[in-house]
Amino acid sequence: MSSGEKSSPKTAFTLCVIGLFVSLVTLIVDWNVPPENADLFARSGAVLVLLGAVLEYHLSLGASIKRSYVPGSSISMLQLAEYFNPTKEEKKMKPFAHFMVIFGTLVWGFGDLIFKFV
Repeated sequence: MSSGEKSSPKTAFTLCVIGLFVSLVTLIVDWNVPPENADLFARSGAVLVLLGAVLEYHLSLGASIKRSYVPGSSISMLQLAEYFNPTKEEKKMKPFAHFMVIFGTLVWGFGDLIFKFV
């Protein structure tokens, strides 16, 4: 078990937070350019969806790859269940990952319309 495997969901979470910050910056930039050139914010939605999907992936695999046992050794069903249960930290990240995918999809699809109607 390497430390990289343990930090994968945390790294993905950090990237999502950075992605939200970048998306906010692109919103501010697009607000200050002519409407026909305002497309960075909508494109940042694609990045948010990608980062949200990466976080979802790490969370879904996180519980199974973080905990390992020696093959061939005996293990009880209770221990086996413990290997695949997400940690409290992972449970807290799950709604954020869902938010990232949904919010990113909305920004990606409708982000350019904000500047056409304002």
